[in-house]
Amino acid sequence: MEKPVLVTAYSGYKLNERPIRILLNDTKLEVEQILKRWRDEEYECFKILTNDGNIYTLKWHRTEDMWILKKEL
Repeated sequence: MEKPVLVTAYSGYKLNERPIRILLNDTKLEVEQILKRWRDEEYECFKILTNDGNIYTLKWHRTEDMWILKKEL
């Protein structure tokens, strides 16, 4: 299930270049590693490993400026 989340991201030469931290159910999770990154017509997408040991797919909708999170099984 996908759900909107708050994300702290590094912005270097472009906005929201890579996620650093996510706020999930009042818990701050640090992004330990970006396992994969890609983009499609609407989203910048990241498969990430967080410090809780879980893997998530995190997508940033460029025009709506909204982050969406999905936990991988």
